[in-house]
Amino acid sequence: MKKTVIITLVLAIIVLVITGCTTAVKNINDNPENYIGQSVKITGKAVAPIKFGSLEGFTLQGDDASILVYSKRLPKHGDSVTVSGKVKKGALIGTYVEADQVSFND
Repeated sequence: MKKTVIITLVLAIIVLVITGCTTAVKNINDNPENYIGQSVKITGKAVAPIKFGSLEGFTLQGDDASILVYSKRLPKHGDSVTVSGKVKKGALIGTYVEADQVSFND
């Protein structure tokens, strides 16, 4: 039974990676241990972009939750974006996404 569940989860992850499906921000926030170190694609509205020295990023507001995104490419407040990147965990800030790519949606 346990082996079947693991195989099913692995196959589901492979399908998601191949098809490029987006991950719900709420899923990352609710189960961060399942996503730490994993590449994800998330969508939403950029909120509160910030550039302070070498710190650059913004909060991405998904349909049901928000998450911090570290990115050299800063959208404007309210821009609709898709972020591809790796989920990480910081000691002080908790779970965040380090962006490899930020695409602007129409």
